[in-house]
Amino acid sequence: MTYSMFDKNNMHLVDNYVREIQDSITSNDQLIPTISYWSLQKSISNLQALPLFYFPLHGLSEVDFTKFMPLFIFIEATIYQIDEEYENNIDNPQFISQHISVLQNVLTQLNLFDEKIDNELKEGLIYYSLEQKFCSGLIPTEESIYNASLYKCFDFGILQRILLKLIREPYNEEFLSICQTSVQISKICTDIEDYHRDINRNVINTYRMFVRLYGTAAPHQLLRFINELNTNLQQKIGAFQKNNPNLAQHFVELRKKILEDFRPISSNTDPIDGLILPEIPEPILES
Repeated sequence: MTYSMFDKNNMHLVDNYVREIQDSITSNDQLIPTISYWSLQKSISNLQALPLFYFPLHGLSEVDFTKFMPLFIFIEATIYQIDEEYENNIDNPQFISQHISVLQNVLTQLNLFDEKIDNELKEGLIYYSLEQKFCSGLIPTEESIYNASLYKCFDFGILQRILLKLIREPYNEEFLSICQTSVQISKICTDIEDYHRDINRNVINTYRMFVRLYGTAAPHQLLRFINELNTNLQQKIGAFQKNNPNLAQHFVELRKKILEDFRPISSNTDPIDGLILPEIPEPILES
């Protein structure tokens, strides 16, 4: 059974969207290449979450993903291309990727761009600015670490809002906030796993930021930080559940299954209130 914030079958909306795209006029922006093999490859893991997690929450099945696939691949792979370009220009604070305006223009031409999606994209640009400052040697504050870990999720925010627009469901900001916090925690867990690789690449990493701020106390401080985020998430779910019990329960069940599938419990994991964490490596005190 699938649950949606509105009791309706969204299948016909999927078909309507496909017909609208096929009938739309191709613009010059839609012909501009914005992705590479690298960005396509990097986008796959995030795109997997759409049919497995977000689609069932909104009354869609995994089969529907193929109908949306060109659009979602374009968005996510373009964002990863932008991300890579900013990392390659980490020493140039004036750098602006030309693909940002292409992404905006294409979504606008498809009647999918709005103020909320623009805000998500602006948060992504703030994230790139924070990355540039951190990688230039700045010692972060816990506030900047929080913002970086939150704004790093901007691509999921864009994808979920696009999905809601496609199926004609209004934004439920309370539920979107729950999803954002959940993604924030998941991305921090990925940063723990990628810690050594990100040091070698000199890119932003939540645990790396904690090490620069707290030194040898970083593992303890990071656990505290994740625990606080998880507590906040559980409180948000509890409040949302009062008026949306079915959707809240389905969210919890899907999230638990995906976490177990992608990060199975082992002797090297440390559960926090049901959250499965990877082993936190010893901090490297970079000079």
